[in-house]
Amino acid sequence: MTTSVCRTDPSLLTTAAFRVPPKDEKVVLMVIAIIGYIFWMYVTANVIAKNLTMNFDLISYQDAMHALVKFMNYRRIDRRLKTEVITHFEYIWKKTRIVKIHDVMALFPTPFKKSILFDVFGIRVMKSKIFSIAGEPVVRDLLLYAKHELYLKTGIIYSVNDVHGHVYLLYKGKVEVLGADQSHLTFLTEGSIFGNLDNFPKTRQTLTMVASGHVELLVIDTVHFHSVLAKHPEIHKIFMRQISLNVDYVEYSADAWKSVRETRKTKKSKKIMATRYTFCMYNKMHSV
Repeated sequence: MTTSVCRTDPSLLTTAAFRVPPKDEKVVLMVIAIIGYIFWMYVTANVIAKNLTMNFDLISYQDAMHALVKFMNYRRIDRRLKTEVITHFEYIWKKTRIVKIHDVMALFPTPFKKSILFDVFGIRVMKSKIFSIAGEPVVRDLLLYAKHELYLKTGIIYSVNDVHGHVYLLYKGKVEVLGADQSHLTFLTEGSIFGNLDNFPKTRQTLTMVASGHVELLVIDTVHFHSVLAKHPEIHKIFMRQISLNVDYVEYSADAWKSVRETRKTKKSKKIMATRYTFCMYNKMHSV
């Protein structure tokens, strides 16, 4: 009977699980850990800052509403009117959170600003008879001067004999047109234009415009409106011809909107065809 003695090398007992990493790997791991920690701190700081900003805006809004309600109670404003006022400002807060898109866009370059504003407002503005003819470049230039305003149902946009110098583009909702004797004349829908349409800085209004529901308007100074159209003489001439028949408003045109949709559809299909052609040519060149 023979006895075998086995000698085991201590180095063989060292496994991968207990391997001590070299110095270079330690440095790499430390750098990765530091970068991960800095990134985590950056994300956390941004989330906290955003929440603090939102809370600050909310607190400011609540303080303003509290002061308004206190003032109306002090003046003994009618309960119905007080409810309408509170509902109006609550609606504006819900829609905007005190952030105005044109104020935000002021920080960006003009070409980028035009593209964003057109994507947000341009499609509905193109429903107008004049802008469907003018095309996208004119609308993009006009939107730089526009201000976005909200009106609650039954809100009066302006009344008979009011003097102002603004052109209103009906972006969303419906506006009721009332005559000098408060009789109903018509309803204006999305894409309609009204206000001080003539080429004068300010004029006295002969009609009353009332929001028939929740309404969103784009408001442009008359001077800026005509200065943009003046850069396109043919379009300006067509517009002046339209308001020569009715200086108070220009209604939405279904035919014009149909034309706009067909034009945009044609442009989109041409773009797709051009992309496909480029892709086919690329494949053909690389397959040779």
